[in-house]
Parts: sequence; C-alpha cells; structure tokens
Amino acid sequence: MQSRCSGVRMTWPVMRIMTRHYRLIFTRQVAQNCFYDHYVSEKIMNLNDRNEKIKEVEHAFDQHFSDIKFPSDNLSQNLWIILSVIEDNLRLIFFDSIDAWHLPSKIEERGEFITRIDSSKYALRQLLLLLEKKKSKTAKKIIQRFSFEGNEYTDVAKLLHVASDTYAKIVRSFISNYTNLNPYKVSSNNYSLKIEYDIRKMQYGALEFLVERDTSRHSPFAILAALLVDDKFYNRETGSEKRSGKNLKKLIRSVKVRNGNVSYQFIAAQGKSLYKLFNYDLSIIPNNWIIFGCTGEELQKFFVGLHAICAYHLVSIYKGSLNNNLKGAGINNQLLVLEKKQILSRLTSITDIEHNKASLLFDHFTYGYKTQYPDLSLQPIIQLEGNLFSIPCLMTISNDHERNSLALQARIETKLFDNQSRYFESIMVENLKMNLNSKYTFFSSVKFMSMEIDAVIVDEESFSINIIELKWSLRPGDTSEIANRHHAINRGVSQLKLRFEKVNQEKDEFVRKLGLEIDCRWKLYGCVLTEGYLGHPSHDPSLFPVVPRQIYNNILDFCEDFQSAMDIMRSPVWLPRPDIDYTEVCETIILGKYSIQLYGFIPIGFSYEQKRLPKYVEEGRISAEADSTPGVW
Repeated sequence: MQSRCSGVRMTWPVMRIMTRHYRLIFTRQVAQNCFYDHYVSEKIMNLNDRNEKIKEVEHAFDQHFSDIKFPSDNLSQNLWIILSVIEDNLRLIFFDSIDAWHLPSKIEERGEFITRIDSSKYALRQLLLLLEKKKSKTAKKIIQRFSFEGNEYTDVAKLLHVASDTYAKIVRSFISNYTNLNPYKVSSNNYSLKIEYDIRKMQYGALEFLVERDTSRHSPFAILAALLVDDKFYNRETGSEKRSGKNLKKLIRSVKVRNGNVSYQFIAAQGKSLYKLFNYDLSIIPNNWIIFGCTGEELQKFFVGLHAICAYHLVSIYKGSLNNNLKGAGINNQLLVLEKKQILSRLTSITDIEHNKASLLFDHFTYGYKTQYPDLSLQPIIQLEGNLFSIPCLMTISNDHERNSLALQARIETKLFDNQSRYFESIMVENLKMNLNSKYTFFSSVKFMSMEIDAVIVDEESFSINIIELKWSLRPGDTSEIANRHHAINRGVSQLKLRFEKVNQEKDEFVRKLGLEIDCRWKLYGCVLTEGYLGHPSHDPSLFPVVPRQIYNNILDFCEDFQSAMDIMRSPVWLPRPDIDYTEVCETIILGKYSIQLYGFIPIGFSYEQKRLPKYVEEGRISAEADSTPGVW
C-alpha cells in the first residue's frame, strides 16, 4: 500500500503569513485549555532542550512568513475585504456542492462540503489573528466596494487559498508536536522534520470525518439551497418536499439595484416566515441550560433568528445580482454590515426573544469578547468600526452553533459549563441503553469497592460482562482541543484498567452485586466508549479498546454472538480502511534547505457506517468462528 506524496515549494510572496510570534500564540492557546495546562506548558518548555533542530526549522519557516502585506493600512478596511472575500469563496464552494443539500440522492456528499468549508474557516482564523497584530495607521472610514481594476480581491483570495492549503497545515503540525500528539523526527541531514506514519492514528482520524457528518434531521443548508435555486427543498424528517413560494416572491420584490449595489427592505413578515423554516428543536442543548445569562431556549431563538436574517440577506443579494446581471454577483454587498441596533431590531421583530437577552447574546458572540485568542467560528459577529458590525452569513449558517456555543462557554464560563455537563453524560448513557439489543442487561453507575463504574453490559447466554468507561466530550474544533481529548481518553483507558483489575480480583462478589449467579464461566471485557470526539488508539487496544458509542451499538447489532463482537472491537478489523474509506496523502512542504513532511487523508465517500462497517464486522465474525485472530494492532 503506497501513500501519495507531493512536494510543495513555497514561493508566493502572499504566503508570508506566519509571524515570529505565532508559536507563542498557539502554545498559549493550547495551555489555557482546561486540565491540560501543566502538561502542555512543561512540554513546550522542554521542546528546545529535546531537539534544537526542530527550533531551527521552525525559525526558518517563521522568518519566511513574517512580513505579510494586507491590502490596506486600515484595520476595519482589511476586515471588510477579508470577510467579503471569504464569504464569496464560501458561496462558490456552496454552489459547487448545492446538489448535496438540494437532492435526497446526494446527501452522502455533504461530508465533502463540510470538510472544505472547515478548512477555509481554519485558514481565516489564523489570518485574523495575524491581522490583529498589525497596527492601523489610519482611521479612515471603510469603503464597502471593490475596484474591479485593482488587485484587492485576487490578492486576498490567493492569501486565503494558500493559507488553507499550506499555512494551516504547518500550524496544526507544530501544535501537534508541542502537545506530543505527533512528535517530529529529525532526518539525518538535520533540516527535515517528519511525522512518523501511524496507520491506526490515521484510521481513527478518518472516523471523525466518516461518522456523523451532518446526520441531524434538520440542516439550514437544505433550506438555503432551496431558496437560492428554486424554492423546493427536501425535508429529511418527513420525507416530503416543501415550498415557500409566495413569501420568497415578496422578499425578492423588495430588492433594488442602483449604481452596481444591491439593497433591500427588511420586511418582518418575510423574516418571520424564514424564521419558521429554520426553526427546529434543539438536538444537544436542553431548553433549561444556562449560558451567558440566558437559557438554551433563548440561545436557540437567537441563532435561528440570525440564520433567518442571514438567509434573507443572501437570497436578496443573489437574486438581485442575478436578475440584474451584476458583475461580481453582488460581491460588494455579500457581507452583511449593519449597526448593532439594526441587527437587534431585526432579531426581535421576527422572534419573541427579549431585547436585553438578544443584546446579551450579541455581545458574547461578538469576535474577541472576553477571549484572548478569538475564533470567528465561535464568535461570528465582528465589529468593523464604531457601532458598525458585520456578519459573514454563509459562515454563520455553516457553523454548528450548539457545539460552538458550548465550546465558547467552556472557555469563558468554565465552572458553569462543568457544573452542567453531567447532562450530556446522562444523554450518552441513555443513547447506549436505548440502542442496545433487549437480550442484553444494562447497568449504569455501578458502585463497587469504593469505585463507580460508568456502565456494565451483561450477556447471560455467553456468560460475558462488559465493563465500560464512558468519555463524552465536545467535538474538537482545532488541534489543541484534540490534544485535550486525546489525553482525557488516555486517562479513561487507565481508569478502566484499574477498575477492571479490581473487579477481576473480586469477580464472584461483582457477579453477585449484579444479581447474577456465581459461575466459573463468567468472562470480563473492558471498553472505553466515546461520543462527540470519537477517539484515538488505546495504549492497550487488545484488552481495552477505544470505540465510538454508536459504532459499539452497531457492532453488537451486527453480531449475534456477544463474544465475537468483543473480539472484533479488540481488533482493528472494524476501523476505516485505506484506499476503501479514505486515501492516504503524504505532503512535503519545502522552504530552501528545510522541509516538513506531513501525512493526511482524503475521505472516499461517506458510506462507512451504513455500508462498509457491516462487511468488516462480518469478516471479523467469520475469522473469529474459524478460531483465528480477526486482526492485530
């Protein structure tokens, strides 16, 4: 099995987007995350002692990217240009993938779109962090217009494109090294860094892209695709099609074009119609959740209202520019720019959220509010100048606002988030139980020998007892968050091993505790089940595997024999496979005599869970029945 390798030689001046301070920025950002602070800080301090050559290569890349030139010397003007360009880029990506949201037969292709758009967001995040370090030399009023004779758009587009393809990879790579996720190895010539290839890490990484890629019944993109194309969209929940024709026609009639600019009147009645289309029950956050002085229900109203306002804007600009054959397809008006009071007025006119609660949430979701190293995915409202704010509409609609809201709360309301997070653990327990075959007996929160075991599953037919450690977490948004999840799961495996050993020492007593008859045939198994972040290889996988909760339920369903299911999970046979579920990619980034070699993957379709996993389980079951090992780690 061969990896596809390519050499990327950095030559564009516009690629110079890494300052000599970026290492400090990102290592600090990692270090402020939860329980991992001390570990990360210690690793960072010892990095240069461990390998001076890594520092030398890093410094070379740092110097190369140190003198980025932005289009303007005005911070607000740069913000407007960058956000307008990224919104236009996302619009092109969206239209390229619109069938995935518009046609039921193309639903599987949504994962590819999400991957592309996430990559663009990560690149934008780095660019905005760099922009903040540039001091504005002027306080000129921003000009919301591109010159079609100038290079502003193309320069920033190239910058974002390269940042997405190259710079973001470098940043992730160095953070992975700092956090010991993927430590560098230095080649014999002392100028090349290489991340050691690990097929199991690659397979678990692929799980993050192949499982649960927009599996929610409601997707705002399905509605937006319909509004932009022909007002017909497929409702996944009912299996039917819906239209909103009359309201859409009224909205479009309010659009005006003058001197190449698109404008429209915001009509509350049409905004309410869009709000109803976008509204749906929370899938993660309960209504009584407390966040930033508001409830989960108020948070939902805020973001659904924001989605409706963004959709209103996108449809108006698109239809207006299309009907009037505008050059640039309304690029000058693609970014929604309003005063705070105007945005709040629109929100309160189409929802029943109170003005003070809407204002409170507006502040918390404004870029940089109460955060040292902001992220536009978490805080999508950005202040341009004075009381003028911008909302990148496609980026806002594409965000997982529930996950991102919780991630933001975990940063700035850590204690309150931690106090409430038991709710999600209880939901994970309920999901495990609800999807379990009725022939198995389920126990939760089993207290034994001064310890508490998260869950126990018993198959009396095969005299099997599965001791389970549950690890729920938010889905990580960047490499530093992955490092936190990584080490939390490692601790989970160690905790499981300790509980397993204690139970094994007093097996008869534990069997009696569960209300079962003592028998020498009882056999113990151990698993760490994950949800949110799907995991990485266990440091003892043949005894204590790490398995995503939904995959665990699926494997039990696919196997009639409980012990065969346990054998399969303790082998790698169930994991995604190279050249079938994903394509391996090896890329070498070259800068003069220095280079960094990275490994990655490209998902092949998104049919792993539904179509390929059953086949892999069947292979493992047949192998187990033949008394051979299903696979080795």
